[in-house]
Amino acid sequence: MDNADQVSDLEPIQHEILHVVRALRGELRHPPSMREVVERVHLKSIGALEYQYVNLEAKDRKSVV
Repeated sequence: MDNADQVSDLEPIQHEILHVVRALRGELRHPPSMREVVERVHLKSIGALEYQYVNLEAKDRKSVV
């Protein structure tokens, strides 16, 4: 289990994004594109995904400190 799984303050969409990224990475054997992730989590835009990525990254930094 990595740091992201241990962060209790993740929003449900952030948990879903992490799950989808891991699943796609396993299927594709490389990191998925933002468009591939957007299609799986049914977000309306890549900008919405980018917003969630920024928040996940900030939460990851807090959990490391």
